[in-house]
Amino acid sequence: MIYKGNLEKNCENFSGIRMRTFVCNILKGDPCEVIKEEADFCTMIFFLSSFVRKDIEEILKKINKIIKKGGLILIRDYGLYDLAMIRNEKKGNMIEENCFRKGDGIVVQYFSKEGLRELFVGMNYEEVQNDYCTVERENKKTGVNLSRVFINAKFRKK
Repeated sequence: MIYKGNLEKNCENFSGIRMRTFVCNILKGDPCEVIKEEADFCTMIFFLSSFVRKDIEEILKKINKIIKKGGLILIRDYGLYDLAMIRNEKKGNMIEENCFRKGDGIVVQYFSKEGLRELFVGMNYEEVQNDYCTVERENKKTGVNLSRVFINAKFRKK
């Protein structure tokens, strides 16, 4: 809903009647200027992790204005103790709790189930699903196991 890729061009079944996509710098803009009606859901796939905590709270306030009562926010993002988080901790790149600045300047936030729940319940959402998803991969060349941790969550607006 917030991100506009090549959906319209690459999906022959896409209909702008049932789904609206648009580009918005959510920190500077207001999605209410683009969307005049309330939305049924909002997907946030590796989205919130790109912001520091105070920005996340501002973003959620803006999105809260366009989600209708009973609407869902669907989340897939980086979970606490992900391999990348552990690597960033070792480098000393922490800018706030569970939030790091990578070498290229990009911010990465890692979420606990409790932290995510706290964010949304405080904005009048109920938790529908909130679980860690772990993925174990082996680097075939080195034989090292790579442990990735993601968080999948659904929150419903009360």
